[in-house]
Amino acid sequence: MKNYFKIPGTLNTLISLLIVFLFSACSKESITKQNPVSPQIQQALKAQENSLPPSIKDGPDLSVAQRTANNDLTDADKQYLTDVAEGSKMELMLGGMTLNSASNIYVKGYGVRMYRDHAIQHVQIQLVGKYFGLNLPTLPNAEQMQKIRALSALHADAFDRAYISMMIDDHRMDITKTAAIANGSGNAIVRAVAAQWLPVLQSHLTHALLVAQVLGIKLQGES
Repeated sequence: MKNYFKIPGTLNTLISLLIVFLFSACSKESITKQNPVSPQIQQALKAQENSLPPSIKDGPDLSVAQRTANNDLTDADKQYLTDVAEGSKMELMLGGMTLNSASNIYVKGYGVRMYRDHAIQHVQIQLVGKYFGLNLPTLPNAEQMQKIRALSALHADAFDRAYISMMIDDHRMDITKTAAIANGSGNAIVRAVAAQWLPVLQSHLTHALLVAQVLGIKLQGES
């Protein structure tokens, strides 16, 4: 059976190169400039950074046999696929931005993960859209582009704090939307995609909250 989820070799190369560049930027010298972090938090952050995203080849079955049984999409399904296509592109663009704009090593590590995971998600969702005959967006929407432009004007600590705060807010919203699709009554393939990514998004949020703790960001509801 044809592998509909094979990642183009160029994408793998780009992701690998960015990860190398980002981690080379996080030199030992830069680590010594960070605020002291407890061993427990360091260990938790390390575990998050080493967490691997789902493989595209392990995604839902997009074979011809499945096509005849699963070609109906609800409006909610279509909106979800559109939202993921736009949002994943924004996330990987912002993750790449941490290379030059972030100053904290843990923010850079988070950015590497966001680029890697959401690049895979973006490829997967485009394949799912193609399967259903949809032309999904390949760029963020207008509101998301405004957020990208706003963050591109920031550097160092100002960027770190704004970026992580934004990641927390965005992932909380994404988790709510994704859970609704995964537990809903829409198309089985779309539900499978949502269910596959829900724990990943939850892990992204946990990771962002840990980085926020390192940066001393006061979140809503905290004293």
